[in-house]
Formats: sequence, C-alpha cells, structure tokens
Amino acid sequence: MQVELFTRLVGHASLGLIAARRRMPPEVLLPVFERMVDEGFLTRDGSLLSHTEAGAREAAVISRAWAAWLEDRLGQDIGRPSDSDLRVAVDAIAKRLLVEDLSHGLPSRPAKVLATSAA
Repeated sequence: MQVELFTRLVGHASLGLIAARRRMPPEVLLPVFERMVDEGFLTRDGSLLSHTEAGAREAAVISRAWAAWLEDRLGQDIGRPSDSDLRVAVDAIAKRLLVEDLSHGLPSRPAKVLATSAA
C-alpha cells in the first residue's frame, strides 16, 4: 500500500521515501520489499518500486475495502459523499500527512550503524 500511496501522490515510490515516512533507515524495510519482489507483487529498479499486475490487484482489493469502511463511517456521521469527492478528500488528507511525515526526515544514525548496514 505504501507503493500505491507514493505512486499516486508523488508519481513514484522509493524505498527511501517509504522509510523516511516511517522514520527508519531503508535497510530495515529492505527485506520486506525484497520479499514482495520475490513473491511477484513488486518490481524494483534500484530503490524505485512498482506494482506488478498481481501487486496492483492486491492494492486495489485493500483500497476498496478501506474505502467501503470509510464510506460507511462517513455515511453514519455526515451522509455518503460521492466517490469522486471521497477520493479527492482522502488524497488531500494523505498528501498533507505525507508532507508532515517527510518534513521530519529520517532520524540521524550513528556511523557505526551505517557501517554495519552497509556490510
């Protein structure tokens, strides 16, 4: 879903962006994304990540389930918005949160950790 989010909001998904949003070094997330590549859900070109057809299908299933839940909650609170209005609102919120998250950047890491992760 992180690949879906970044691709939709900024035009590409990279391990560095995803890690920065989570405030952790990319090396921590690398095994997870390598597994997703090995299992056929993602492709990787350097640090850039993209969905395969299988990955796009899975992201769509999760997106639809989340949207249905959100529509239900909103319907209970303020009435059901149109699909396009909901998408615009969700994207605006996601972009705002993304900017807030990335403005903090990655926490600094001691040189020892960098040397260990490079090995």
